[in-house]
Amino acid sequence: MSEPTATKVAVIGTGLMGSAIAKVLLERGHVVSVWNRTADRTDAAVRLGASATGTVAEAVEASDLVIVVLGSIAHVHEYFADLDLTGKDVVSVVSGSPSAVGELDVMLRGRGAAFIDGAIQGFPDAIGSAEIKTFYSGDPQMWNRREDLLRQLGGASVFVGEAAGAAKTMNSAWVAGFFCTAISGFHEVMAFAQSQGIDAGAMEDSIDYALTMLGASMRSSAEAIRSGRFESTQAELVAFLEGVNGAHEAMTGAGMPADFVSTTKRTLERAVRQGHGKQGIAAQYLVLNAGQPNDQ
Repeated sequence: MSEPTATKVAVIGTGLMGSAIAKVLLERGHVVSVWNRTADRTDAAVRLGASATGTVAEAVEASDLVIVVLGSIAHVHEYFADLDLTGKDVVSVVSGSPSAVGELDVMLRGRGAAFIDGAIQGFPDAIGSAEIKTFYSGDPQMWNRREDLLRQLGGASVFVGEAAGAAKTMNSAWVAGFFCTAISGFHEVMAFAQSQGIDAGAMEDSIDYALTMLGASMRSSAEAIRSGRFESTQAELVAFLEGVNGAHEAMTGAGMPADFVSTTKRTLERAVRQGHGKQGIAAQYLVLNAGQPNDQ
């Protein structure tokens, strides 16, 4: 559903991300009120046309949509628990666990608000671009009302479910679970390569090729998980284990802890012990999935 040309929006918290959100909203013609615990951190938004308020309550009262960008969910409870939020749409993009978001949802709805949680998949300088994605979850009717505006902040944004914590679950999977683990694994292999006299530039030259292979493998694994068919005509899981064993031996032989390779080695060994060695690498999922036995 399309929104009016201008929406009255409160941005609560104008650190790096909050300031970026306020800036884009102002550029898109919205009426923006801002509040921050440290008052002078609203100055940049005010120079761009925002109105600074002395309290959270004043900012909320002046707005139809409230975007919360505070440092923690505990701070949201602190500043919102006593407010009358009747008729207000509240979006939180505050970091926290799915369960903490569920508790926040109960509190905000109890104060009269409609609520959506968001998990931004990018940095402040990308806010407003067509490429940046934010996962949103919560009240589907509110999403229908606010989708157009929220996509102005990130064109690739998606609604992932009615459970309030669903966006944080997606964030946990992609940012903490995948991105942080993947970049840490990359740092480990860069450290190993350089310890063996391989220049960082030579490793960098293969990044695009590695990412292409990774993307194809991820899509293949996703299809195997969806279908429940884990056989492979290309390479068996046991062959991946042999390669990982070789890397582990080389890294530990060079005096490295090989933390990430060691973890992969353990899970692949568990998959082989549980009878998945002749299946494809996607069968590793079967020993990582919740509820599966750990035979270590």
